[in-house]
Amino acid sequence: SFSFSMDNDNNYTVWCIKNKKGIFLNDNIKEHKKYVNEIVVVLGEMTQSLMFCPMIIKDKVIGVITVQSYEKNSYTKQQLDILKTLANYAAIAFDNARLYDNLVKGKEEIEKTYTNIQVLSEIGQQLTSTLNFEDIFSKLHENVNRLMDGEVFGIRIYHPENNTIVTQYEYEKGERQEAITFSTDNEDNLSVWCIKNKKEIYMNDNLNEYKKYVKNIVLLGGEMPHSLMFCPMILKDKVIGVITVQSYQKNSYTKQHLDVLRTLANYTAIAFDNALLYDNMEGEVKVRTTEIEKQKTLVEDKNLKITDSINYALRIQQAILPTQQMISTILPNSFIFFKPKDIVSGDFYWAHHIPSAKEDGVTKGEVLFAAVDCTGHGVPGAFMSIMGYNLLEQIVKENKIYEPAQILTELSKLVVNSLKQTEEIGSIREGMDIALCKINYKKMELEYSGAHNSLVLIRNGELTETKANQRSIGISITSKIAFQNHKIKLKKGDTFYIFSDGFADQFGEKSNQKFFYNPFRELLLDIHKLSMEKQEKKLEKVISTWKGSREQTDDMLVIGVRV
Repeated sequence: SFSFSMDNDNNYTVWCIKNKKGIFLNDNIKEHKKYVNEIVVVLGEMTQSLMFCPMIIKDKVIGVITVQSYEKNSYTKQQLDILKTLANYAAIAFDNARLYDNLVKGKEEIEKTYTNIQVLSEIGQQLTSTLNFEDIFSKLHENVNRLMDGEVFGIRIYHPENNTIVTQYEYEKGERQEAITFSTDNEDNLSVWCIKNKKEIYMNDNLNEYKKYVKNIVLLGGEMPHSLMFCPMILKDKVIGVITVQSYQKNSYTKQHLDVLRTLANYTAIAFDNALLYDNMEGEVKVRTTEIEKQKTLVEDKNLKITDSINYALRIQQAILPTQQMISTILPNSFIFFKPKDIVSGDFYWAHHIPSAKEDGVTKGEVLFAAVDCTGHGVPGAFMSIMGYNLLEQIVKENKIYEPAQILTELSKLVVNSLKQTEEIGSIREGMDIALCKINYKKMELEYSGAHNSLVLIRNGELTETKANQRSIGISITSKIAFQNHKIKLKKGDTFYIFSDGFADQFGEKSNQKFFYNPFRELLLDIHKLSMEKQEKKLEKVISTWKGSREQTDDMLVIGVRV
């Protein structure tokens, strides 16, 4: 790997990018002046025949593809056309890869943010319940490296009565430093700037960025750090000091780290204020404690109201799902194992009896039913589930579409329209995976179509799996793949299952691994001869034992039917 500047106008790659045009040479020495003033060999021996094509996506050049030969007259115009086509493919591939990397990074950032929130909450509880200055600093230093690089870490206390700042609590490379006192008249001191301006300092390249804040770099002692963050500790609009973390490496900190330090500064300000109150007047601390208890009561009250709202949402979700009486009527020998991760669920089940299929009050004809897994779980998943349920009702009851593959095709179109999904970056990508079946009791025939979620059939002790299409409902990379409609002749005693991914994806307490699909299929094979009621109870027992004290990973849904 090597790099070069875009300022080099004698570089073929630079020319290709700036002009958004290809380069075609079969005699470098004679033809180079079409593009550059002189030949500059970037690496190795000079080539004689060269082709360069820009890789362009959405009118933006993201790079260049080149092939070169040490022989003259190596290439034809046809080969240049081939290279242009490769450049187009490469541009699309790189853009797709970048989008995927951004999605992965986004997920990692969300997980990291969640972890940071948990750690910050723990630190905040520790700090605000500590009334000793040394203990406050000790707890901060102990925890800060869990969140960021803190080779230098300190709390600097401001004393306005004599215009000084004291580095009272300072660590460098793991060692406690002697206290230093300096005047706030020192305009080249970053702590002074931070306190006087009541603003944060954020630098990842000290040598190139310090002039945003001071005229000269002044070290209190030791080696010069390259990445620095300072946050003022402010309480009731009064600056009581500065908290700082510093690294000897460049580009050590992100804006997320600055947010974390800002939160620590707020916690520390409160902790210091509590400690001062305790030292000067114990009664004031009791007043503050009462205020905190009131805040705690207020938070608990708000949490209760939120929980009440979610429980009400659960009642709404339960109201739209098919009743047990309806399921027993149209699927008389079946079970539904339904275990939401949170109060409300992103998984849902749906069923419909085609009216003309009932003879003398007994189900003889056709029944549609589905196991659906919406993007997300909890409240966002529940919103999607209600939308999905209503769309299925509309497709079947109003539009009279009964073939599973056609139903999924129509469902995907309606989800795209309802969520205004497009191929553009940033468009909503939420959707759902689904296994949809239709049983014709009269013909003893099963029709199935699936989006990611497959069908398992067990007959005479042998398990077969009918694979789903590898696409989701809604916009996706594979959304142009047509849904396949599978027809299976049924025999009396056949047992089949449709399900979401929640059961197989559950992590175990002891193994720290997922349950996985192969063991899940083996479990279905083991239990398929039991009554449907006992099968449901067995699934509950197995997954509860497997999960142990671990948090449930996702919503779980398994539907079993015996003919």
